[in-house]
Amino acid sequence: MLRANILFGGCLLSASLWAISGAVADILPTHPKEPDAIIFESGDIGGRDAFAKARVTEKSARDWCENWRLGDPVKTCAAEIMQAEAERVYEAKADCHAGVLTSISGDRYRYDGLWKNTSDGMWDGWQRFKDDNGKNVGTSNAAGGLTLAAQWRTLCPYGAPLGKQPLKMVLSENDYSISGELVGHNGSGVLIDAEMGTISYRVPKDSIAGIVTTGTLLFRGSIIYDGPVEGMAFTFKKGCEPAPYKVEGYFQGNSDKLVLRGKAPVRKGCDVVGYTEKSPNAALVFDLPHH
Repeated sequence: MLRANILFGGCLLSASLWAISGAVADILPTHPKEPDAIIFESGDIGGRDAFAKARVTEKSARDWCENWRLGDPVKTCAAEIMQAEAERVYEAKADCHAGVLTSISGDRYRYDGLWKNTSDGMWDGWQRFKDDNGKNVGTSNAAGGLTLAAQWRTLCPYGAPLGKQPLKMVLSENDYSISGELVGHNGSGVLIDAEMGTISYRVPKDSIAGIVTTGTLLFRGSIIYDGPVEGMAFTFKKGCEPAPYKVEGYFQGNSDKLVLRGKAPVRKGCDVVGYTEKSPNAALVFDLPHH
């Protein structure tokens, strides 16, 4: 079990950043038009030495053929892909504190904030990277900037580098951007702050007031309007440390709800003993009244 220090209520505590089925993504992004590379080994996700290794499988090859090679025999298409991918392993690495990403091509990039004011706002909110020459990597498929962002989110699910934006479990007023949206969540009022990549309690309902307070972090990661939402959510139990788990969803601007799904922690006392899709926390629903 890998661990990291997290600020909770102004105090430093130790909380798990990674558990085998709780925070590891299934896919290591390689290219939007290539078969999925399925992760078979990973470690220190969210830490200073995060890595993931992946390879194309027969199933991912077949899935790609069914979507991209319509009319071609799936069996023949998949066989061609598996022959080309034989023995090939994709690996990406990251220092999630310093904001350094080593892509599957072996090139090194540095986190440079979020894209803003892109054409038609299409890529606003995606992570932006610079190469070793200090040049921003563009968002086109040829440039590969969006693939880098997806690799970063796989390795560093807390979003912004922890050295730049420390992980705090209770946010103060200085931890918010000027843009935020107050929405409903299971009877509580929570603030979605896309720029900071956080969702936090603002008006906890009475039944959880003794467990969470105003500012308690419910989610941290990447929040992209009209795009993917990926990161780490937390469950809470009185007297126990918050338990993180990976969730993802899609933020549709014209929808009245945002739903984040992931296998939620199962506790025995305060210890996390597993993860399940059957928990009420496996689907976090946010009401978006202004959409």
